[in-house]
Amino acid sequence: MAFLLDLPDSAVPNKSEVKAKLLEHITKNNMAPYYSDLAERFKWKVDTELLGKLKASISEKDKEFDHKLADAEEQLGESEVRDLMEARADFLCLAGEKDRALSAYRETAEKTVGLGGKIDIVFKQIRVGFFYNDLDIIRRNIEKANALIDQGGDWDRRNRLKVYEGVHFMLIRDFKRAADKLLDTVA
Repeated sequence: MAFLLDLPDSAVPNKSEVKAKLLEHITKNNMAPYYSDLAERFKWKVDTELLGKLKASISEKDKEFDHKLADAEEQLGESEVRDLMEARADFLCLAGEKDRALSAYRETAEKTVGLGGKIDIVFKQIRVGFFYNDLDIIRRNIEKANALIDQGGDWDRRNRLKVYEGVHFMLIRDFKRAADKLLDTVA
C-alpha cells in the first residue's frame, strides 16, 4: 500500500484512507522498523508512543522465541529447533526487521537438511527483496535458488522460481525475458 502514497493525489484521491489502512496493518503486525522507514520517507510526524509500543511488542516476542529456542535445544530435536528458527525469521520478516530476518533465514538454511526446505528459505529471502525492492537481494537469491534447483528441485519449485525470475525481470524493465519466464510457467 505504501506505493500508493508515492503516486500523485490525482491518481489516489483517498490518500488519507490509504495511510490509515497502512498504519492499521503496521500496528497489527508490530512493524516498528517499517513504520520508521515510512515516516522518514513520507515526512510523517512520528508517533513516539506508537513506535515505543511496537518496539516493545517486538522485543517481547523476541524474548519468547529466545526462551522457546533454548528450551527446544535442550529438550527437542533438530527439526523442532529449525522450525522455531524459521518461525522467528518469519516473525522478523513480518515485523519489518529486514536485516535481522535475512540473517535469521540464512541461519535457518544452515540448519535445514532437505533440499526442498533450503529452496523454500531462499524463496522467502527473494520475497523480502521484492517487498523492499532490493534488487541485489533478489538477484543473489535467484542465483542461489537456481543452483539449488539444479541439484534436484521439484516441478513446483522450478515453476515458482520462474515466476520470481519473471517478476525480477519486470522490476528491471526486461519485459521480453519476463514474458518468456512467465509464459514458461503455464506451458
